[in-house]
Amino acid sequence: MVRLWILFSAACAWAGCLGREAAVPQPEQTKIEPAQPAPLWASPDAATTSAPGEDAGSEWTHFSRKEDVPLCLFGSDDVRLKTLFLKDVGKQTLRPRTELYFGVFAPGCASEECISRPTLQCWVEREGDVLVVFSRYSGEQRRERVCTSQCEPVIAGCPVPELAPGSYTVRYGERTMKFKLPSVLRSPCLLAD
Repeated sequence: MVRLWILFSAACAWAGCLGREAAVPQPEQTKIEPAQPAPLWASPDAATTSAPGEDAGSEWTHFSRKEDVPLCLFGSDDVRLKTLFLKDVGKQTLRPRTELYFGVFAPGCASEECISRPTLQCWVEREGDVLVVFSRYSGEQRRERVCTSQCEPVIAGCPVPELAPGSYTVRYGERTMKFKLPSVLRSPCLLAD
């Protein structure tokens, strides 16, 4: 019996059953991060080194602009919708008591290599004979990259309330443009350089 007790004591001391808890290896904890969405124009199998806006070391950085993208006045929404790039804007025939439209365009080239998740919008507020136009453009931009090919259209439009014949002023940020109804505008854009 004594031998059995000695054997049991030796086994317990070795295994740690005399009041001490044996160190049970804990499983390694893994933090699962949600998947980052792919850039707007990226193919599903496109490889990226880091997700847009991920951190300060990322090759992508967030941008936001207000009232500093090209703005053009169109004689109708049909004409605006057919004009996908700023370079394609031509002279506009403006008529009173019709719904005119403003169109805003992303500046430069919005290629998937340079711009991701672009959002562009505009709206108009009327103050008598002054049309105040607002725009917002935001997204992710790849650092130190300038694209000039495979540009995608990033456009938005906003309707102008019906206007009677007369003279009007467009105020867009710090810039202004005057026009008359009826008229033909040969240069219907602000910030078109």
